[in-house]
Amino acid sequence: MSEPIKTKIDGSILEVTIDRPKANAIDANTSKILGDVFADFRDNFLAHIPNDFPNFDLEIIYVVAEGDRVHVFVKYTADNLDAHGVHMFLVEDGLQKEFTIFDDSQKIAVAHAG
Repeated sequence: MSEPIKTKIDGSILEVTIDRPKANAIDANTSKILGDVFADFRDNFLAHIPNDFPNFDLEIIYVVAEGDRVHVFVKYTADNLDAHGVHMFLVEDGLQKEFTIFDDSQKIAVAHAG
């Protein structure tokens, strides 16, 4: 049997795929692997945010839920950064199926460059 969790990193994007046909059920082993993947993401990506973006803050402005989509409008602030974004969740049968971030990448890149 192949590994139940596959990961791919492309720049600052971490893609996590659960590959457990038929229902992509999460058993104890898959749960541990997912925990390890997200702990690694926290330790090796999120942990750098305070250094890369001093005084970083993410503020939820408002939330819109309509049909199978939830849009969370956010504001990112840090030293040299004042940008907005939208986090979009696609929900099916009470479960998150997709997550997409729309942000002002140019403002974030300029702030990151200092």
